[in-house]
Amino acid sequence: MSNKVAGSAVKDGYKNVKVYLQGQPAWINAGNRVYASKDNITNEKIILIDLRSRKKSVAGRIARSVSIPYGSLDDRLADIPKKAPVVLYSDNTEEVSEALEDLRDEGYKKVALVAGNYAGWVKSEKVKHE
Repeated sequence: MSNKVAGSAVKDGYKNVKVYLQGQPAWINAGNRVYASKDNITNEKIILIDLRSRKKSVAGRIARSVSIPYGSLDDRLADIPKKAPVVLYSDNTEEVSEALEDLRDEGYKKVALVAGNYAGWVKSEKVKHE
């Protein structure tokens, strides 16, 4: 991650922050994950994908997210623009990790995750309102 992004990450409370002088592409090539900031998720033009079952998505989801259950992600790749920033979340760490790798393997360059998945988002929203 770049110096600017690292500063934002520290400000957001992350403790194990590493800076790659070559920026995010080097970070990703080193096998690291990228996490979207709360501001990015709530205010930026992104494609936010809920990988949980439709039933779980209907019961509660992050605003602006689109429900694409992990099992149907391959069938929906044509619906996701490759140049758009994509942010993924689920309630299953293994599935979201596999989805991240699947999208990267398909040529998506701007793929990030919601820190803590859906449960992490819900927890951060509760803290925000207390």
